[in-house]
Amino acid sequence: MAYLGKGILILIWLAVVPVFLGKIVCEFCKIKKNSILYYLIGSFTGWAVFEAIAVPAIMMKRKLDPVILLWCLSILLILAGRFIRSLRRKEGRIEERLSTQIQEVKTVRLRWPRLSEETVFTKMLGICVIALIAVQIYMYVCYAHYDADDARYMANSVSAWNNGTMLLTHPNTGVMLPEPVGELKKDVVSPWTIWLALLARLTCIHPTVLAHTVLPVFLVLMGYGAYLLLADMLLPERKYRYLFLILVCVFEIFGYISIYASATFFLTRIWQGKSIVAGVLLPFMIALMLQFDADYDNPGWHLMIGVVNLGACLLSGVGIVYSAVLVGCFGFSYALRHRSWRNLFMGVLSCLPNLVFGILYAAS
Repeated sequence: MAYLGKGILILIWLAVVPVFLGKIVCEFCKIKKNSILYYLIGSFTGWAVFEAIAVPAIMMKRKLDPVILLWCLSILLILAGRFIRSLRRKEGRIEERLSTQIQEVKTVRLRWPRLSEETVFTKMLGICVIALIAVQIYMYVCYAHYDADDARYMANSVSAWNNGTMLLTHPNTGVMLPEPVGELKKDVVSPWTIWLALLARLTCIHPTVLAHTVLPVFLVLMGYGAYLLLADMLLPERKYRYLFLILVCVFEIFGYISIYASATFFLTRIWQGKSIVAGVLLPFMIALMLQFDADYDNPGWHLMIGVVNLGACLLSGVGIVYSAVLVGCFGFSYALRHRSWRNLFMGVLSCLPNLVFGILYAAS
């Protein structure tokens, strides 16, 4: 029963809550519905809220428990606001929907699908993609890789989870510090390790087990979800999108050409913030900018990109820089092509989180 309860908590905080958050953000920004986009945007929204709460708390040397409480209340308020809004919209529309559904039932006819060779080939490619991704997830869950950087990263998470202090324990000696020193100063601006401690508290799982076994399942799916969004914008047919994902899987599986390669980070230590930047943030940001170009007149994209930028600040200093650089390059080229300097100004505003936390990161 204990394992069942933890499994339910994992699904709630790492699957259900991000999807609902993403749906709320996409509806508010008037973005086309997409379940993968819901999950990715929802995850970055949760990270953005935590970044806005945790960094001031760490600077003021507060405990972890108030941060968890504020984050949970913020998420619940967002979800409650959406629920109340949906109830108001449904008033007076029940009869209209029932009549529409009855009419649709009357017009439905039974049609037996005929599978062409192309459809069979496409489904085979889809099965191949699922199998390749499942193998990578299986290796993460059933095998362990111990990275040297975890001596600092996981030590910070375990200390926060166990003692409630945030970045005030020396990772090498365990001595309590009056303030963050050395590399810990960088983590103040990008406290991804504290986020792991928050998840560990909410799911009742040790941070090391959570980071090495549970979290990679969702992060790997997020990474390939970002590549699928990218393929949707670049390739016209589904079979080509599946071929693109197969190619990405091959590059990731056989990409251990250096300890600094993107594939190395993606399939050996994706639980670290800089690895998420390489494996999830970069393809997702490129896909977002391509979708933004296809729907350039919608101002909601600037808000969504701003949320992603704020969430990227949680991951690492690399996330702070790279997300702003990508938005700047794409935004400037779009402004020249569409001759819309207003959208360029809005793009600059969406990078304000990067500017603020980038200055704090450089000063630490």
